[in-house]
This record gives sequence, C-alpha cells and structure tokens, in this order.
Amino acid sequence: MKELKSGGSNVVVTEENKKEYVKLYVNHRFMQGIEQQFAALQKGFTEVVPQHLLKPFDERELELIIGGLGKIDIDDWKSNTRLKAVCMPG
Repeated sequence: MKELKSGGSNVVVTEENKKEYVKLYVNHRFMQGIEQQFAALQKGFTEVVPQHLLKPFDERELELIIGGLGKIDIDDWKSNTRLKAVCMPG
C-alpha cells in the first residue's frame, strides 16, 4: 500500500491522529478512484479547447464556462441590466 503521508508506514493510528488518517485515506481513495477517468476527460477536453486558451481562467471561471450558472437570479439580472429605447426612422 502507498503511504498516505511521508513516513506514514511507521506511524501507528491512535485516537489522537485518526482524524488525520481518515482524511488522508479518503482523499487518497477518491483521487485514486477517479485519476484514470479524469485523465481521459482532460485529454478529450483539451482536444476540443486548446490548453493555452484555458490558462487565463481559474477553476471557478472554468466551472462557469463549462456548466453555466445553476440558477439564474432574475432580480440580480434586472438590477444589473440597462434598457434603452431605440427610435426607428419612419
């Protein structure tokens, strides 16, 4: 088994450190479980959108670009939208 932290194979799990152990273990299992799928997703995504175009964005901005907003706040939208009348000739 892979060490969850440096020197971890020499550490006995006790009441004092079990929360840290569980956190490290869950993180390891989660990351190990999705690593292959994530690599495939990343490869496919960068084939569609070149990586150099993604560099200016942080993870929150990319999430909005990919998934959009989960809920549209109509009141916010109205309060931040300016409408102006356009007169048509004729």
